[in-house]
Amino acid sequence: MSQVAIIGLLGLCVVCSSSSAAFLMMGGEETPTTPTSPGPSGSGGSDILYDEKTMPYPAGGHTELGAATSVAACRALAKAGNHTSFGYRKSTQPGEWANTCWAYNNSSELNGKTPVDTPNHVVGCVVPTKDITKGCI
Repeated sequence: MSQVAIIGLLGLCVVCSSSSAAFLMMGGEETPTTPTSPGPSGSGGSDILYDEKTMPYPAGGHTELGAATSVAACRALAKAGNHTSFGYRKSTQPGEWANTCWAYNNSSELNGKTPVDTPNHVVGCVVPTKDITKGCI
């Protein structure tokens, strides 16, 4: 292999790794986990998220929160609006709803409900250790 080809290949590797690092540093989309059990009270627990899911639509409806590029950003928007639960439409969501968030207006209506398979969505509670299927209580 010629020196020019080797240098070109090395340059490509540097550019690819740099762009990946930049993407992650700029708040690239998080990959949430499937629901996990919270740890004991006061232990810090775990982040209970339902990936590729939404909740059955509650009677109280929802409020659109606007644009965001991560679960953390949607959680912050919901918290700022005094909501207890939120949903995130991932960047892979087709159309105008990609990278947007909403909050359920009455999280207690979600208590006992089973999440519904919904591609490109994530739902959870503003408090990471709370479970949306328990009304975020």
